[in-house]
Amino acid sequence: MRTRNLDIPHWPIANLYSSASCPISSEADIETACKTVGFPAIIKLEYASSAIGVNMCKTEEDVRNAHGAITNSLRINDDYHGIGLGHGNTMLLMDHLEGSEHDIDIIIFERKLVAAFVTDNGPTNYPAYTETVALMPSNLPSDKQAQLVTAAYQCCTEIGLSNGVYNVEMKMTDLGPKLIEINARMGGFYIRDWIKRLYGIDLMKCAMMISCGIKPFVPCMPSTKFLLGVNLIPSEHRLVMTNNDLRMVLDDLQARGAVIFTIMEDEAKLKHEVKSTHYEEPYANIAVKGRNVDECRQKLSKVCGKLNIETKHYRVSEFMKYF
Repeated sequence: MRTRNLDIPHWPIANLYSSASCPISSEADIETACKTVGFPAIIKLEYASSAIGVNMCKTEEDVRNAHGAITNSLRINDDYHGIGLGHGNTMLLMDHLEGSEHDIDIIIFERKLVAAFVTDNGPTNYPAYTETVALMPSNLPSDKQAQLVTAAYQCCTEIGLSNGVYNVEMKMTDLGPKLIEINARMGGFYIRDWIKRLYGIDLMKCAMMISCGIKPFVPCMPSTKFLLGVNLIPSEHRLVMTNNDLRMVLDDLQARGAVIFTIMEDEAKLKHEVKSTHYEEPYANIAVKGRNVDECRQKLSKVCGKLNIETKHYRVSEFMKYF
């Protein structure tokens, strides 16, 4: 992206969305990467998901320590199934970007923009970088949303993604949208289900149609409702699934349509003791629907109270203040 500096009429120059980054294939690359990117920086696996292995680094020593820890603990698929270690465990050092984080799920057919859906992400539970809460549709002003959609579309097409459904993660910074990463697939976790509920559009169906050379029809109707959801992590929320009393409360809420419950991991894993919370990904999401963000926030706060989701180390009330 940094090399895409052609001046296209009526479009921003594409490299404005990029930030400094440098691959780290071995320990010998660390010094060069630190000089290229500067600090603060983020070290992450080049092929991974769910923010597994993402660390903040403020010094070269931090980079070396994080690189050593990841190299020793995340090597092959058996070390952590399902995040992409089959492609290797090479790493990347990149700018630490300040601003709000957003997912843009975008549908492109023959290099033309068909539709885009913007989701707001709350702050992560630092030092972890996994998602905590999310809001769809975005509560950003319409001009900011348009900037994100334009940036996501341009980033995809500039690197040759011209037919498909893609998930683009960006930060809205003081300097405008900045690219975190592009996933050449539709968004994971709850994204497909939420878009179906709010817009009546199935991203999987769109992807299958495009793969057959058929342009999907996506009516551009704005949603009249909001969905606000919180991710559950094993170290804090195992009891929601394994405690009979809490599970009965959750089942009742779900049966009454008060919550939307999305399982994202095998429930059997929750029966085992969590040996380390340094690397963990969400196993479920609980969301509520409302006419506006305030209504959603109030509903989710009540649900978190009933199910003991808010804990000393997982302050959902603080995460939701972002919205």
